[in-house]
Amino acid sequence: MNEKLLQDYFEQLAAATADRKPPLGHEDRFFKRLHRRTLHTRRLILQRYAAVALLLFGMGSFIYFIQSPTPEDILAFQKTETYLQTVVTTQLEILQKLEHPNSNKIIEDTKIQIARMQKDYQDLYSIWESRPNQPQLVHALIENLKTQIELLTELQSKITQLKSQNITYEKL
Repeated sequence: MNEKLLQDYFEQLAAATADRKPPLGHEDRFFKRLHRRTLHTRRLILQRYAAVALLLFGMGSFIYFIQSPTPEDILAFQKTETYLQTVVTTQLEILQKLEHPNSNKIIEDTKIQIARMQKDYQDLYSIWESRPNQPQLVHALIENLKTQIELLTELQSKITQLKSQNITYEKL
C-alpha cells in the first residue's frame, strides 16, 4: 500500500513539473557556477599545497643555515686536526725508534689498533666532506685523534716503565 502511494506521488510530481520549463539560460548559469566552484576549490587546494611547500622550504633552509659551519669553525677544525695528526705522527715515529725485547708484542698490537682507528678516521672524514653541516662528525673526528694520542702516550709510558724495570733488574 505504501508503494502505491509513493508511486502515485511521484507520478503527480512528474505531471506537475512536466509542463514547467526552467528559465532561459538556466543550464548555462548552473554550469558556470559549478565551474567557478570547482576552480575555487582547486585554487584553495593548490594554495594550501604551495603554503606547506613554502613553509617546509623555509624551515629547511633555516635549519641548514643554523647548522652550516662558518669558515672560522672550519679553519679552527683544520688547525686542530693538523696539530693532532702531527702529534700522532710524531709519537708513531718515536714508537718505531723504541726497541725493547719485552715490548715488541705491545708495539705490534698498538700499531694494529692505531691502523684501525686511522681507517675509522678516514671513513668519518669522507662522510664529513660529503656532509660538512654535521658538527657531531667534527667532534667524532677530533675524539678519534685524541684517542689515538692517548693510546700512543699510554704505550710510551708502558715501554718506559718496562725499560726502567729492566735497568733496575740489571743493576741488581
